[in-house]
Amino acid sequence: MGLTVYLSNTDVEVVSGSSNGKGVSISHVYSAQMPEGSFLNGVITDPEGLEYALATLWNTFKLPKKGIRVVINTPQIAVRVLDMPIMSQGKADTYLQREFEERSGERKRLLGFYVIGKD
Repeated sequence: MGLTVYLSNTDVEVVSGSSNGKGVSISHVYSAQMPEGSFLNGVITDPEGLEYALATLWNTFKLPKKGIRVVINTPQIAVRVLDMPIMSQGKADTYLQREFEERSGERKRLLGFYVIGKD
């Protein structure tokens, strides 16, 4: 069972569930309003407000403190779903770097990816 935390300017959302090669199973969704002005475009502007929102969720629902993924809503992060051939990690890194350079014209981005499925 994994836990994913999504932070946006207005809300904190926590999803509990699991995944396998064929899909995702969601067991619980928790949500709390982000204190106004505590988080803006991916930047923590009021650490105490963010801490309060997270602590309230964790204490209310007794959420685990390990195995957590964090997703930050920010215009500085680009997410794309691509169809690409199966290849080694090194070749995939090179392929994705080229793909993003061609689309955005920018270099030196931090890239991360995971396989959603294989056909």
